Amino acid sequence: FELGSMNQFGQAMRQDYEQALYWYKKAAEQNHAEAQSRIGVIYLIGIGVPEDYEQALHWFKKAAQNGEASAQESLGLMYEDGLGITSNYGEAAAWYRKAAGQGHPYAQRLLDRLLLTEAAEAGNPQAEYRLGERYEKDDFVFRDSRKAFDWYKRAADQGHPGAQCNLGRLYEFGEGVPQSYELAAHYYKEAAERGEVFAQCNLGCLYRDGDGVPQSYELAARYYRLAAEQNHAPAQTDIGFLYETGIGVP
Repeated sequence: FELGSMNQFGQAMRQDYEQALYWYKKAAEQNHAEAQSRIGVIYLIGIGVPEDYEQALHWFKKAAQNGEASAQESLGLMYEDGLGITSNYGEAAAWYRKAAGQGHPYAQRLLDRLLLTEAAEAGNPQAEYRLGERYEKDDFVFRDSRKAFDWYKRAADQGHPGAQCNLGRLYEFGEGVPQSYELAAHYYKEAAERGEVFAQCNLGCLYRDGDGVPQSYELAARYYRLAAEQNHAPAQTDIGFLYETGIGVP
């Protein structure tokens, strides 16, 4: 195994992926779990060899069955994404749980995302919204702005105010989509009418500035007031300024 690692990473010798694989296989044939897992990675992403999901799956299974946590996580990902095998969320969840049980840092988060995905794919709007948040705001390992948008859109189409508000924000600032104040206003309005406080305040700002809607201090005040009545501090500040200047309010 050590010779394989030295060849793979060029430690004290020239980097040689072919020799790395040779020595890893020698160790793997003696049931060395980490070597089996390393071989799985080599075939999964094609390090010095063509990508081969079947071989990756074969070696990850051996390592996972020998208790290697990173292989259990990788095997879960292959089952989740259907790489080299038919997608199977049940198998994926089982392997994520095994890895999480050994304290593997990302396995529990992968499991949480998988369970959310199952619920979202079944059409649960709260799960769709939460999954959108996961893809938008999680750390760089799982972040995917396009998937975030898609899940927010599915939830928004079912009337989820949080998802509608988030879509408005994405359109307002052009995050992962072309900037459109008109679409931002559209989704903020839908959310605001359902009582979403951030959407009410943001819509007030659009009316104040005339972004995507005809400028109207009266409507800005209306939406600021709705948010302020829910103790939203920025809206309270904004409507206070309108009262101070006498713009859009009696």
